Amino acid sequence: MLIDEVKKDVKKQFFEQVETLDNQLEKKNKNFYRLRKSIGNRLKSQPKAFADQLKLQNKEFENLQVSLAKQLEDLEKSFREQHKQISPELEDYDKKIALLHKEYAVRRQ
Repeated sequence: MLIDEVKKDVKKQFFEQVETLDNQLEKKNKNFYRLRKSIGNRLKSQPKAFADQLKLQNKEFENLQVSLAKQLEDLEKSFREQHKQISPELEDYDKKIALLHKEYAVRRQ
């Protein structure tokens, strides 16, 4: 039961972090498309200046996407490492619990 709780906590933390990153990316996407639409309207009257701004915004957006993808990748790697590190401890708990269960069963007899 303790092992399951630890696993649930680790998974919960991982999914909360993924959800936070996903929400941040979604907000940035919305802002980007809002800006893009606004700039697109202005491009009709000021094509060169706004085209340059749009290119800059696109580059920043691409950089943000790369950055968030890297953060997500790092988060997944961290989760895997945490899981790898905690697995032996969880296995040890399993063994200790099994041993205690056996000892309890013997005493009950």
